[in-house]
Amino acid sequence: MVRGASAVAGAPPTSGPASERYRRFLELDRPGVKAESIARELGTSIRTVERYRSASSRSPASDPSPAPTEEPPPVPATTPRFSLRRRQGLAERTLEAALTMAVMIRDEDAAACHAFVQSLPRDQQAALPYVLAALVPVDRPRDELLEWITWDEHGRPIPGVPVPTGVPLCVTRRVPATPATAKRHRDQRQPLCDPCRDAESTYRRNLYQANKRRTRAA
Repeated sequence: MVRGASAVAGAPPTSGPASERYRRFLELDRPGVKAESIARELGTSIRTVERYRSASSRSPASDPSPAPTEEPPPVPATTPRFSLRRRQGLAERTLEAALTMAVMIRDEDAAACHAFVQSLPRDQQAALPYVLAALVPVDRPRDELLEWITWDEHGRPIPGVPVPTGVPLCVTRRVPATPATAKRHRDQRQPLCDPCRDAESTYRRNLYQANKRRTRAA
């Protein structure tokens, strides 16, 4: 007489005291453990233990412990995809910022350059290194690319580096006149010499024109 699904040959019990005994069996049944030992622990017959073993070998859910789950692989960060028109507009706006940065890196100190970068929109900040890299003429020697560096950010000449001819020099420091040397005059409460004043005026005029062009392109 069939008593239900749990009475079908080989099917593990799913309800009542028999199901509790079966779960306890699953905890005890390990390689090397004899059926007699499990039967004594459960208070049942060896035949019942063998039937439980037969049922557990066919049941995919026989192990009460949850199967270990692997952490899903991290999703790689993706760059937002812009339309061709939007990418072109971003490149044009960032180009103006890159040209301004190229001037500032030659004439301003690190704090001024950092402040300029932070003032840009976030999308231009992200695109700026790539646009600047695209502007580098890679077919030229490295020494030629860096030959314009004849002084440090404080306007002091770099030892052993000749100053290019024809470059206006600061009257007091005898280094190329730049906005940085003009700032140093002010920091030391000194009047600006004519070369430094001219260099600062030229820089501000160029910066104003670059900002104006960038505003129009936005």
